[in-house]
Amino acid sequence: MIHLKAVDFFVYSVSDMGKARAFYENVLNLQPIGEPGESWTEYDIGGRTLALRKVRAGEDEPPGGAIAVAVDDVADAVDALKAEGVVIPYPVGDFPSCHTAIALDPDNNPILIHRRKDGTVG
Repeated sequence: MIHLKAVDFFVYSVSDMGKARAFYENVLNLQPIGEPGESWTEYDIGGRTLALRKVRAGEDEPPGGAIAVAVDDVADAVDALKAEGVVIPYPVGDFPSCHTAIALDPDNNPILIHRRKDGTVG
């Protein structure tokens, strides 16, 4: 059984990070968290994070977004989900600040299974 601790962030895929940042920063008046990057930028909105992820050339990524949910152990959560027949198209990835995998709901909506390395959630 998987235990979800919190919503860590929401993420939108964008085709042009410059245009996306101009919209979120100049139109919605959001300030980036930390140093914005060419492929990933985060904003705090009322204690929750909205992330923008640039779609890489050749990626077959549908428009829209995804939710990232916090768990204690990503690999254990992935194993539990697989045991329930959940499709995991992207296995556990080790990134500088987190571990993440992607699960799909019955309509193929992505759910990021996520754990920050510093142990924080939400």
